[in-house]
Amino acid sequence: MKKLMSVMLALLLASMILYGCGAKTPTSPSSATVPSASAPLATQPLPTTAPTSAPAAPADPSVSNKYVTGNSNVNLNAGGVIARQGDWIFYSGLYDGFYKSKADGTMKTKLSDSIGLYLNIVEDWVYYCTWDKKGNLGPARRMKTDGTQEMDLSIGIASYMNIVGDWLYYKIPRGDIMENWDDGLYRIKLDGTEQSLITNDRSTDIFIFDEWIYYRNQNDKPVLTKMRTDGTEKSAIGDSGFHWNHVDDNYIYYITWKNETSTLNKMHADGTGKTEIADIRISNSLISITETWIYYLNENDEDKLYMIRIDGSGNEKINDNIASRIYVLDDLLFCTIQANTPNENLFRIFTDGTGMIELK
Repeated sequence: MKKLMSVMLALLLASMILYGCGAKTPTSPSSATVPSASAPLATQPLPTTAPTSAPAAPADPSVSNKYVTGNSNVNLNAGGVIARQGDWIFYSGLYDGFYKSKADGTMKTKLSDSIGLYLNIVEDWVYYCTWDKKGNLGPARRMKTDGTQEMDLSIGIASYMNIVGDWLYYKIPRGDIMENWDDGLYRIKLDGTEQSLITNDRSTDIFIFDEWIYYRNQNDKPVLTKMRTDGTEKSAIGDSGFHWNHVDDNYIYYITWKNETSTLNKMHADGTGKTEIADIRISNSLISITETWIYYLNENDEDKLYMIRIDGSGNEKINDNIASRIYVLDDLLFCTIQANTPNENLFRIFTDGTGMIELK
């Protein structure tokens, strides 16, 4: 059962980086059907309650929380099963629930029986999508960081979640859960107001940066697209063949595929200045990036973990285990690695490849 569950979860996460199989009929904002907040739960019944208030403002009134995020875009595009707040790591096991621990694996505490995806932490709340052991998406939820007050959100079942400032961006499933690129992208305030459909585009690799949303538009062929966070001013900024993207103050980093070979590239936010960084074979576009390094799974070396500088120099292997996903939390790497069993387990690794410990 664990091996089957691992395969099904891997398929769900991989849906964000594969092509769609046919567009579905768009739904207008006025006629969109929002799943009931009383959708079946994966575990015990919980109060069906929408968030009642937005998170508290930062202690320093001069600091705006407008662009504060609940998790990084990179981690969320890899399924978002792990997030960090201070000294605590919050993560979801593939089979038996939701945990938190210190970064060294100590003080491990089970918070819930729920299996979480797309974890976002805002103040003392954890927001997440749920997935049951049979491979079915459940209702979006939130709970306190100590595991109390777990409750369903009013948006019902969601197949993606990303919190930026006081907005929660999410997708409502329309059909096959393995094809969440077909799901419309919505947003709603954390206090439960101003719900709206942003786009019906078949979107994946979503990256929210300041006032803009960047995503791979798969309506016809993969085209890198950007729009305002309210869905306006939409424009294509890249040709077909774009896979994955990362946006910072200076560049958009992206992958292109040509003749079954992947190339890591960068360009300016307006689509100009396209530059190739490295010609490397990246497994299923599984990649994560920091200010200095890019971490990726090398398909030419059995999906082992490598790193390369953002200028394309210093390409090297940092771990000899076979991995399937990468998460970066500040100065730590977390990977799902096939250990001594066929099941994938979550490991922490220092950025130089040392200090590997199992978290789950």
